[in-house]
Amino acid sequence: MLRGMVLFGVIIAAFAPADAGESHLMRMADVSTDRIVFTYESPTKRIQKQVEAAAARMWVQEMYELGEVDPKARMLVNIEEYGRFSAEANGVPSRIVNDEDTVRAMQQANDAAMLEQQQMEQLAAGAEIVEKGSKAANQAGLVNQQNG
Repeated sequence: MLRGMVLFGVIIAAFAPADAGESHLMRMADVSTDRIVFTYESPTKRIQKQVEAAAARMWVQEMYELGEVDPKARMLVNIEEYGRFSAEANGVPSRIVNDEDTVRAMQQANDAAMLEQQQMEQLAAGAEIVEKGSKAANQAGLVNQQNG
């Protein structure tokens, strides 16, 4: 991936991983601008996002505290979107934030694992009930034991 340096909206230099014996600095004629993405965010915009993130964090904390009195308050918070907003506002690289499809797949896998665990617990509880019933029936003499 190429990286570049921009000064006053003009590409000054482009950098690419160098092979042995090559310079990291490429000639401008070798640079294809369609492969280079430059993003600029003014310091003012960055500070504004951080202020919004701080306000959002305070609001979420407030809703969770109010949720102890009324659980509906917690339902106002879209945790997934809050997480994405906070990550973006604080400059977290997007490559470390799971996309919506990945989160959905992880949730489905988690739901399936929980369902399987519940089914296993139900089977174990059912087996325990059968065992207790069998013991009670034996003790009461209700079961005929046949000797082979």
